[in-house]
Amino acid sequence: TLSNMKVNEGFNNAFVGVFKTTDADTTGGDKFVYTLVTGTGSTHNAQFKISKDTLYTNIAINYTFALPTRSIRIRATDMGGLYIEKAYIININDRPVDLSVNPSVINDSLPSGTMVASLATLDSNGVTETFTYTLVPGPGDTNNASFHITGDKLYVDSSFKKALTPNIYIRVKTADQDTLSLTKAFVITYNSKPTGLYLTKYIIPEGLAIGSLATKIKTIDADTATSDVFTYTLEPGGVDNALFKIGHDSLLVNAPILYAAKTVLAVKIRTT
Repeated sequence: TLSNMKVNEGFNNAFVGVFKTTDADTTGGDKFVYTLVTGTGSTHNAQFKISKDTLYTNIAINYTFALPTRSIRIRATDMGGLYIEKAYIININDRPVDLSVNPSVINDSLPSGTMVASLATLDSNGVTETFTYTLVPGPGDTNNASFHITGDKLYVDSSFKKALTPNIYIRVKTADQDTLSLTKAFVITYNSKPTGLYLTKYIIPEGLAIGSLATKIKTIDADTATSDVFTYTLEPGGVDNALFKIGHDSLLVNAPILYAAKTVLAVKIRTT
């Protein structure tokens, strides 16, 4: 058997695992010599080497989508010259290829302790990988001390104000369970509060069918660099709210509207 079947990519002379042989000789005095041999499964023997009972890489092996594993064939020979051969598949552990912070914007003046983003790692080895995230020193770490990470969540420890800190800079490292890592700096921007709300039409004809479009709703927001999506709701305080309903970014007719009954209608709408 081989104690470990995985090795990190990119390292020559890297430790892979230790061989152990089961033998029927009850004396327990047998010693074994391990060698790489040709035969079925020996395709990548040249990329490895053996010292006593330990397997090492012989080159800096690289992970690729086309070749995520390596195949070797091993012979264990006892002191009497008897031997057994076995092929092994060695998995190559790829280092993380990308790191993201989502979202990369925060609201102005958030209280300390607020969770502001989730961290995620892209890794070629798939969903079985687990990752540890840390804030690390280096280029782009200006505001690291104002955050902390728990699990894969980023929390703010200081209340930022856009007027005082126009941009926020953090540097994060992700490391997989085999210690391969990737470090990346991020610029976090602000999600400003909407500054205005308006309707595209303020005059509607009477007698519109229920469900018909009365007018579109628009929001004025300073975040021109982000693709903000707004949610609209009818809020208490609008005398004629019951005559309407919201459909995405539209104010729709919800009940008969007659000029004779009322010439001016009052609704209260919130944008979030």
